[in-house]
Amino acid sequence: MIYVNVYSVTREYGGPEEGGWWYNALNFEHSEWVPIEEAEQTKKDLWEEFKGAERGDIYSVRGGVEIVILIEERRAQSETKEKPVWS
Repeated sequence: MIYVNVYSVTREYGGPEEGGWWYNALNFEHSEWVPIEEAEQTKKDLWEEFKGAERGDIYSVRGGVEIVILIEERRAQSETKEKPVWS
C-alpha cells in the first residue's frame, strides 16, 4: 500500500535577506491509500478531480495556486510545516 497525496502549492514570502526571497509551500489537501499497482491510475483520477482548483500563476505578483499530486510512503509526507531558513 502507498499514499497518493494532493497538495496545493502557493508562493510564500521567506524574508528580507538578499533583497527578499520566496519559497513554494506545499499545503496538504487530500490523500488516498491504495495498492502500489493502482497508484498511477489513482494519481490520474485525482488530477481530474482537483485540476479545477488551479488558478492564476504562483510566480506572478497576483499569485495563484497550483496542484501537485505525489506518490509517497506517508500521508502528507511533503507538506510544508515551517518556513525554510535562509542560508
